[in-house]
Amino acid sequence: MHGDPIERAAPVAEPSDAAQAGPLARVKRLVRPLFALLAAVFVVLVAKDMAGRFSGVKVAVGWPWVLAAVGPGLAAVLCQFQGWWLLVLHWTGHAMPRRHALRVYMDAQLARYTPGKVGLVAVRVARAQSLGLSSQLMISTLLGEVLVWVACGTFLSGLLILTQAEVVGMSRALTVASEFLSYLGAAACAGLLLLLFVPQRLWPSAVLQLLGARQDGPLMPAVVPGFLLLHFLASALSGACLVLALGGAWPQGIYLGAVVCVATVAGFLALLAPAGLGVREAMIALFAEPVLGAEAAVALGLLARGVSLVSELTLFVALRLVKTRPVSLNEPPGQQ
Repeated sequence: MHGDPIERAAPVAEPSDAAQAGPLARVKRLVRPLFALLAAVFVVLVAKDMAGRFSGVKVAVGWPWVLAAVGPGLAAVLCQFQGWWLLVLHWTGHAMPRRHALRVYMDAQLARYTPGKVGLVAVRVARAQSLGLSSQLMISTLLGEVLVWVACGTFLSGLLILTQAEVVGMSRALTVASEFLSYLGAAACAGLLLLLFVPQRLWPSAVLQLLGARQDGPLMPAVVPGFLLLHFLASALSGACLVLALGGAWPQGIYLGAVVCVATVAGFLALLAPAGLGVREAMIALFAEPVLGAEAAVALGLLARGVSLVSELTLFVALRLVKTRPVSLNEPPGQQ
């Protein structure tokens, strides 16, 4: 790739005291620990709430299958990160070393447990300069990632749910709901196709300026939705393992694994719910109850949340144990 990124910030690692002069810089310096604290508080509250609700559920759980679900859960997070990393590469023409970028990414992922998910945006913007990005470009890549993520998640999940409808004996009401999801996914994919195939020169200049994109090729490389599809497939596999842990069969696992994926999307779109708390679990229980029974359906929602949280915390802690170095978008693409 060629060309310079638009409005790229000078790369730094951890800004010095001199560089932090000025009120805006001081605010940015406070954002990370503040939202880290808030996220930690809400993560503890989520874990406490799940433990309390799970203690009242009397259902047999195959814990080896639950442990097996963590592997695909970790893969799902890494695939989602890789999609965003490649989007930044496409829009700027330069690569960020993955470990440092992944650390910033995971900080922001856990910060979405704050109310309104404001922590997700705040942490990414506050850490943009440490990645050599402008705040505008960081927000633009976040919006692009969310658009592709929603499109891939709703379409793939709706398709899997519909293909397994007869196998699990899905009720008519849930069939209508899944049809709606597939149509919503198709509409989102239509928007994604515009990003994949319409050259940038045909987009309004205001859009290009807002996104910070360059003037060659499509706005969205095909590899980005490719990795996000892998993200949802890994998430569906993780959900299927949890269904097996609750005594279900593989066809039920495929169906409810897709339900876990689309419930995750619905939870994210419910902006006021921290990390979709409550919305995601309620949707999983709604679809799972006719298949697994009421108590197992509740358990599935709680286990899915637990596996997601464990996967993210595992990466978060692991990255704290590994020293990362400053990031510069002036480095050759792909340099680690």
